[in-house]
Amino acid sequence: MVNKGRHRLLARQMKKLVQPEWLELPGFESFLESINEAYQEHDSEYKQLEHIFELSSKESFKELSNFRLALDEAAAVFIMDTKQIIQYVNDKFCDITGFSRQEVLHKPYTAYFPVLNFSSEERIQIAKDLLKGSVWKGTVQGQDKNLANYWTDTTIVPFVNEQGNPTQYLVISVDISSRIKIEEKQAEVLMELKKSNQELNDFAYIISHDLKAPLRAIGSLTNWLNQDYRDKLDEQGQQLIDLLNQRTVRMHNLIEGVLNYSRISHIHQNVVKQDANAIVNEVVADLNLPSGIQVKIACILPAVWYEETKLRQIFQNLIGNAAKYMNKEFGLIEVLYKEDEKFWWFEIKDNGPGIEESHFHRIFKIFQTLQPKDTYESTGIGLSIVKKIVEMGGGSIHLTSKVGQGTSFFFSIPKNH
Repeated sequence: MVNKGRHRLLARQMKKLVQPEWLELPGFESFLESINEAYQEHDSEYKQLEHIFELSSKESFKELSNFRLALDEAAAVFIMDTKQIIQYVNDKFCDITGFSRQEVLHKPYTAYFPVLNFSSEERIQIAKDLLKGSVWKGTVQGQDKNLANYWTDTTIVPFVNEQGNPTQYLVISVDISSRIKIEEKQAEVLMELKKSNQELNDFAYIISHDLKAPLRAIGSLTNWLNQDYRDKLDEQGQQLIDLLNQRTVRMHNLIEGVLNYSRISHIHQNVVKQDANAIVNEVVADLNLPSGIQVKIACILPAVWYEETKLRQIFQNLIGNAAKYMNKEFGLIEVLYKEDEKFWWFEIKDNGPGIEESHFHRIFKIFQTLQPKDTYESTGIGLSIVKKIVEMGGGSIHLTSKVGQGTSFFFSIPKNH
């Protein structure tokens, strides 16, 4: 009777310890009920903990299984003992090396996972580091069953005992052969590009040297004819002499333009902070513009990080072009700027003839001019030089224009030099 409704553990203790006469004591029954409730609560909490542990174990096992599946999908995995004998390989290992499990298990790893890009001394040092329990990471060049080379990003993790000594090694290798091939191809293309650029530069210098000598002779002969025989020639003859002189000057300028264009990539100055206001004022003074053309700095320009000569070339070409093609009695060229988070944007704005939108794509191409060369002396290289300088400096250039109203050229300079 005393055990009726009691928790099994309490009933067992009562059977062993409680004397029958104790049950007659006042308050003893209440004391037993309190103990019984405590046992019941403990049992309930224990079952909850058991349930939580079961759920956690299942979730952990699921996560571990998912991790293993993901690892098997992404990397070749094998385990070897301290004698470098393979104990386990996954499917990806077989895919990369071309060997089956039966061929590699319980055999030395070096026969099936060779390391071709390390010397004997380097392999010995890696082995010493692994014996100390250190994790090793590196790029490994291997060779598959068909003697084809492959590359992997490899990590070797020692499993150590309580004394810190390795008992096994886990090797995880991600195949990066495609990336290596792309990098090798890029290096090959870059080398070819450098070679081509050097050949083009050499060609430009050779051509300029070979052309300048006869050109100087033609120029000297033209000047001699003009000085000694001009008064003996009729008007048409004098015009031909003048035309020959113009063509000689144009050819000289064209050769210099080609040389300047080819030099841009190879001539570098220190990038220092430049006062754009001072640069523009000096450029305007050097250009010696006609009195009917005004250049106005519409706002205080920022200081920018740039090579001085190249920044001068940009402003000189853009302002010089605006002045050269000005068709108004009173020409106005304005220099302005705005900024965004990453760039300073400079604007060279004029009130000249404007440019048809259909010609926008042409004007930055080398040797392209929109006006007849006999009307305006131009090599067609200036804007090509500007575009190359701006893009090499990490910026960009574009324009807007309305025929009869004028043109604005915009170019950017990165704030972070």
